[in-house]
Amino acid sequence: MEVSANLSTNEISLPPVLHNRTKIPTLVAEKSFKLSQKYIYTMKKILLGVSAVLTLAGSAFAQDVHFTQYFSSPLTLNPALTGLTQCDLRLSANYRSQWSSVSSNPYTTAALSFDLATLKGKLNNGDALGIGLLAMYDRSGIGALTSMNFGLSVAYHKALGYEKKHTISLGVQGVLVQKSIDFNKLKFEDQFNPGSGLPEYTTSEGIGNNDLTYPDFNAGIMYSGHVSDHATAYAGFSYYHLTRPVETFLKSGSGTGQHQINARYTTYLGGSFDLNENIVLYASGLYQSQASSSEVVLGAAVGFVMNPGYDAEYQRATIFYLGGWYRYGDALSPYVALEWKKMKIGLSYDVNVSAFTPATKGNGAYELSVIFNGCINKRERGPVYNFACPKF
Repeated sequence: MEVSANLSTNEISLPPVLHNRTKIPTLVAEKSFKLSQKYIYTMKKILLGVSAVLTLAGSAFAQDVHFTQYFSSPLTLNPALTGLTQCDLRLSANYRSQWSSVSSNPYTTAALSFDLATLKGKLNNGDALGIGLLAMYDRSGIGALTSMNFGLSVAYHKALGYEKKHTISLGVQGVLVQKSIDFNKLKFEDQFNPGSGLPEYTTSEGIGNNDLTYPDFNAGIMYSGHVSDHATAYAGFSYYHLTRPVETFLKSGSGTGQHQINARYTTYLGGSFDLNENIVLYASGLYQSQASSSEVVLGAAVGFVMNPGYDAEYQRATIFYLGGWYRYGDALSPYVALEWKKMKIGLSYDVNVSAFTPATKGNGAYELSVIFNGCINKRERGPVYNFACPKF
């Protein structure tokens, strides 16, 4: 059985009948009836594959999670986005639930970040220093594997051009990673009685640490700017796991105890284009790679101004967004959002189009994002801090 890691999850990737986010423990739950020898043999092959991956204890648990609405989770996309806000500060929250149609215990990911632009007026004209905090939680299915990340980001934004309409940003991020695994929620091949198909024995697997804690470091660079009076553009590159930290849950000593996390490379670009005074087109694309896994995401959304004729001096536009993104070979994700005053709420749903579609019936994951943009001090409008903060 072929077993591999998948970038889009924090788990292993199995063949189509057992895709990366299936609830494997349900396949080994106790049965009230006697299983056939053929079915037991199939189960044992599956469990052997799972045990093999656990024995490797590295790449399976070392793959990064992701968001379809990557543009709404700035500090997990690129540390260079820290402090690149529409005004002074930003609070972002993201929630993702995946494979609820396959498992009664869906895989969930949540992220919360806060960042702000500081030292405005104290640095060179138009420059700013961004500082941000990040917390992220991920739970795999029944909760056998959970992780908590806490990060601190710093970025410097250098304004360029006579009117400071272009910005080059450099960012770094330090993260404290804490992972835990509950081996009581896992079943191994040697625990099953071949006659009954029930987990009646104690495993002899070399189970070691239940908890891991280690530091991790990331960095990134990006450009953003107003390329014309009616268009903005941005492009960025980020590199995650600079030091490639080591993690394992199993006992060392046989050459399988130490495993490095693979680096993740992410590049993205996008922009906005005014179609008229009340309609704006946003488009973006992303490519990222980690070990042998990669993904390509492309999409666009149209923003409709719901309060045309608003006075920009005293109020903000209310914008309704409608669009979608496509993750190549995996999912099509319709997207809707509403932005008003200082808030923006977005909702997307992944419609599965991969080989796992027969099992999911096209269902995938839903995501919710909330962003708050605020100002610390009111000041006159001007070109001094003319950041083209990317929305998509």
